[in-house]
Amino acid sequence: MSQRNVILLTAFKMFAINGYDGVSLNNIIKETGLTKGGVYYHFGSKDELFIEVVQTFIINYYTEKVKEIVKNTKKNVKTRLQNSYCIPAFLINQASKLFPIESNSFAFYLMFDAIRKFPSMKQAIADCYTEVTGLIIALVIEGIENKEIKDDVDMQSLSIEIVSLLDGILMYSTLVPGINIEKQLKKIFQRTWQSIKV
Repeated sequence: MSQRNVILLTAFKMFAINGYDGVSLNNIIKETGLTKGGVYYHFGSKDELFIEVVQTFIINYYTEKVKEIVKNTKKNVKTRLQNSYCIPAFLINQASKLFPIESNSFAFYLMFDAIRKFPSMKQAIADCYTEVTGLIIALVIEGIENKEIKDDVDMQSLSIEIVSLLDGILMYSTLVPGINIEKQLKKIFQRTWQSIKV
């Protein structure tokens, strides 16, 4: 793994667990085992590193995961839409492999810290949501063209509903531990599919 990636992954773990204010650049340097110069060569400040962490591990990761699902034309629209509903469970599973987390809240903490401290990040996160809803709209259009989805579906509302639902179930599972998120997402998808299928 490159030095830059070691720094990013270490910073991600530390920011995710402790939040922006709970981590100093010196803490990150110590945890990486690199020299101060080695870290500063890649990132000039804690702010720069934090923004890159959010961009890489939250915004880009989420967007790329949705793209991967939507553009997998080997699967039918129903399967791809159902897979998109499983993204929160997938993200929690991936995060648990990186570091032990007691809740699913790390993504929200990072996003809210980013929005609160860096106004430009609010737009970056909004752009991510816009791109993701656009991808879902494209999938719904494909479903309509393939006669899998009713042609009178309000695509904009449906895409916003799906993105909001995925965030909501992630937040709910953060606040109410012990929920079987995969089981709930499957049930919710089935209800949605019954309302939009041909």
